[in-house]
Amino acid sequence: MKPEQIKPRGTYVFVRLDEKPTQTKGGIYLPDDIREQQQDRMGTILAVGPGVNGPKGGKPPLSVGDRVALNFFTGTRVDDRSHQLPEGAYRLVKEEDILAVVE
Repeated sequence: MKPEQIKPRGTYVFVRLDEKPTQTKGGIYLPDDIREQQQDRMGTILAVGPGVNGPKGGKPPLSVGDRVALNFFTGTRVDDRSHQLPEGAYRLVKEEDILAVVE
């Protein structure tokens, strides 16, 4: 499965989450459980559903390639058991769960 093959429905957006750092600036390696405790998520939009950017007014449009901020518990995790997606964490999130577009 390739990222281009995932086509969100309705107002869903397909996002690849940014990698968490594995060590601090001082060189201390962080265990996985500590890295997962970070409560913020940043990611890049890979695909948008047909209902995104509808006539709701006042919202900035979302498009493929935008960097966005998400809540930690947002969305549905997309697991690639066949290991055909590029390495990383992927989520399907609702348009209204995107907190900000980061420029």
